[in-house]
Amino acid sequence: MDTENKEHDDEVETGHPVDLTTIQQAETILAISFLNSYKIFLQHFGWLGMGGGAGICGMFPDQVNTPGDVVCFTKYLRDDINLPHHFIALEFEEGDLVLCIDCSQFNQETQEAPIYFFDPDRKSTNKLNNSFKDYLIEYLAAGLS
Repeated sequence: MDTENKEHDDEVETGHPVDLTTIQQAETILAISFLNSYKIFLQHFGWLGMGGGAGICGMFPDQVNTPGDVVCFTKYLRDDINLPHHFIALEFEEGDLVLCIDCSQFNQETQEAPIYFFDPDRKSTNKLNNSFKDYLIEYLAAGLS
């Protein structure tokens, strides 16, 4: 496989697939289980960027807890802004909001958890989407339109 990032339509950039062992190491470090849809995302793309702007934080092959990955980003935010431990941090949004997966609301039936904005100043949340899978589809559709 090509070792450079893949670019599609000059809009979407992805990383490289991450193996399950590396994903499990990340789960252990963060003491949280990733959603199946997020694991599939990591196994196919590693991470995702759109048009040079913000993207969806992920991982790099055979590396855990390195600058720019979801482990390092989530740990940093846990220390810096007291991000609750049941959140997986995906990206910063406008106004210092943090886009997160809320793993405390894992739905056994759908095997998903909702996506929230976490406001570190107010220590409040605002629900954005019912699942990572649905968020990813909307993210890609908005970026490519």
